[in-house]
Amino acid sequence: MAAKIGPYKFTPILKQVLWGGDKIAAFKGMQTCQRQVGESWEISSIKGDISVVAQGDEAGLTLEQLIDKHGARLVGKTVFEQYGNRFPLLVKFIDASSDLSIQVHPTDEMALRHGEPNGKTEMWYVINAEPDSTVINGLKQPISPAQFRKAAADGTITRHLAQHQTHAGDVFSLPAGQIHNIGAGNFIAEVQQASVTTYRIYDWGRTDANGKPRTLHTRLAAQAIDFNRVNNGHPIDYDRTAVNQPVTLVSNDKFHVSRLIVSEQFQMPVTDSFLIFMCLDGKATLTLDQDNPTTLQCGETVLIPACATTATLQGNATLLAVTPR
Repeated sequence: MAAKIGPYKFTPILKQVLWGGDKIAAFKGMQTCQRQVGESWEISSIKGDISVVAQGDEAGLTLEQLIDKHGARLVGKTVFEQYGNRFPLLVKFIDASSDLSIQVHPTDEMALRHGEPNGKTEMWYVINAEPDSTVINGLKQPISPAQFRKAAADGTITRHLAQHQTHAGDVFSLPAGQIHNIGAGNFIAEVQQASVTTYRIYDWGRTDANGKPRTLHTRLAAQAIDFNRVNNGHPIDYDRTAVNQPVTLVSNDKFHVSRLIVSEQFQMPVTDSFLIFMCLDGKATLTLDQDNPTTLQCGETVLIPACATTATLQGNATLLAVTPR
């Protein structure tokens, strides 16, 4: 019988950015000397930022090495056949102290034309939002590529975009090709395809640490935007009261994300792929197939291998459950 593996926690990869804040370390209960931390990459296979196992007998192995070692037992047969040792998702926490740029991401088709393995579809779960915080998600009215280029150049692009006030628990779907931004005061969990390709459209006249404006990518953005997709970026309606029952938030051809409120005990089946839990609040003990117990607390993320059959949670916690599609 093959030895049991997992669950796995990884060392967070903290990203210091112009718009970052000071909430991530406190949320995760960790210490850092870094300032303006805008993102914590929880599980990543991005080149140069590959996650490293944080504890246990396999501590120090990278995510790539872990997949090389365990293959389909870790990620699932379908995922392994399609991606090899490249993990298909990137999950992170985001702290926006100031507005992020207005941006768009390419589809798989466009990404492949530019020599990249895939595009970038994503979703947001708002963990906390300060009063009057907003996000931009999509076009609120039809606009032509020519109108877009003019509005991006003269700074009037926001007139054409759908802005939504945010509250804790709000969920947004962001298919590739949809213009968006995270506004100041939002603390968010993000699930996305494993890509860092971003076409920046408008950056609020900001300059970097050297006093230079950040590069804009208007030409590529005009190619990436789906101008036929209008008024579809509203917060997603879902059952916010269900307990001990996964509630679907976003389900597309890239990933499936549910919210799970655990009260005392809940057992979740593991099917034919890996499972990720992101703990948003509270604390629980996670046990795989009545073995390998580990504590999962607020701000932690854990990767459950596909070879497990059940994941049992005991405690009181709110989590996102993420699987690939």
